Amino acid sequence: MKKFLSLNISLILFIYSFSQSGRVGIGESNPGSKGSIKGNLSVGSSYSSVPAPPDGAIIQGRTGIGKTNPDEKLDVVGNVKASDKVIGTRGFIAGSVTADTAKAVFSTDVTNKGFYIPRLTTTQKNALGATLSVSNKGLLVYDLDNNRTDFWDGDSWEPVGIGAGGPPTGAAGGALTGTYPNPGIATGAVTTTQILDGTITSADMGPNSVDLSSGVVTNILPVNRGGTGIGNVPANRMLYGDGTNPLIQTNTPSAGQVIVANSSANPTFQTLSGDVTINSSAVTTISNDAVTSAKILDGTIVNADISNTAAISRGKIAAGTPNHIVINDGSGNLSSTATVPVSNLPNLAGDVTGLINSNTITNDAVTSPK
Repeated sequence: MKKFLSLNISLILFIYSFSQSGRVGIGESNPGSKGSIKGNLSVGSSYSSVPAPPDGAIIQGRTGIGKTNPDEKLDVVGNVKASDKVIGTRGFIAGSVTADTAKAVFSTDVTNKGFYIPRLTTTQKNALGATLSVSNKGLLVYDLDNNRTDFWDGDSWEPVGIGAGGPPTGAAGGALTGTYPNPGIATGAVTTTQILDGTITSADMGPNSVDLSSGVVTNILPVNRGGTGIGNVPANRMLYGDGTNPLIQTNTPSAGQVIVANSSANPTFQTLSGDVTINSSAVTTISNDAVTSAKILDGTIVNADISNTAAISRGKIAAGTPNHIVINDGSGNLSSTATVPVSNLPNLAGDVTGLINSNTITNDAVTSPK
């Protein structure tokens, strides 16, 4: 009788709650939702007799959220958010499950997005490392300061690629010298085989680095590359260019020849001839009788130019005025005159003395014979 009364009372309370608010409460007299359960929930033919966790739920079949026909145990249409860890024992697949993705712990078939591992500054990374041990080997982070992915090797952070399968360590060998991770190229290790054709430029070459006499340059170096554009040049010839074509050879010179431009303005060796000649020592000589009156500038012959023993004949002196004589004015200037100043004549001596126009017979000069 008591059980019957209790059931009737519960039913009355349920009907009252539902009829007044449109909500159903199980164990809850004031349900806050359309359906409210105060306590735990077990769903499924095999789970109905199994107690669920306190205030929790256990569901045997598939559950759909936003989906009427769930494909998996939990099928959600929309985003799923967790404020703590999401723990799984099989893996996570974002996309279709295939034979390949079934082997992966994490897989996604998204083709327009990337995957982020934790991004830390170096300071943050080191702070994390202080809390790690050997059991945390393989932990990955991206170092924002060093722009690289690092992993925890059980003792310290190392860049991905170092260690097994990464760059070698220790002494370098072969074409390299020094030690890893910063070896250098050994002297003489780079040969023509390693150099890509056409990549050496003038900037790569040191001063006087190419000895043309050693035979290291083959073929003919064109003019636009600083060469001659021609092969062997006979001895003693000179080369000249026209600005475009291979260099041109002059004729072969003889001793004492000089280089001059011909009628085409091209250099050529010629023998100097005419009034002046030149020898192989570059000494010039004026030919005998080459200096004529026409070649002497009027008024340029001075006394120093005339030899003391020149013995200039009378016939070389131009005729003067008849009955004139040549006198010296005392300053080295000669002139001709018909009269000679008495002052220019010497005094008489001997039996007659004095001037030519005023003289005196010396006393006792007139003797019996005279």
